[in-house]
Amino acid sequence: AEIPFNECLLGVEKEFEAIDGSKIKVKIPELTKHGESFVYKGKGMPHFNDNNIIGDYAIIINYKLPKSLTNEQKEKLKNF
Repeated sequence: AEIPFNECLLGVEKEFEAIDGSKIKVKIPELTKHGESFVYKGKGMPHFNDNNIIGDYAIIINYKLPKSLTNEQKEKLKNF
């Protein structure tokens, strides 16, 4: 999942759709690192030989950085 950098720093709750169509609420804590993953047991793909065996669903966090910054944003980051 691509998450804006500020949301990774401050924390956010996001909703994702699992393979079976159900909704998964994910609480992404503040200071989440790039590449960190959250695994949900039994929310992934069914086993190819046995539909009673369901795999896990993993969400891997990737920072989504802006393509550009305004001068005001740059100044705020410098002061941060």
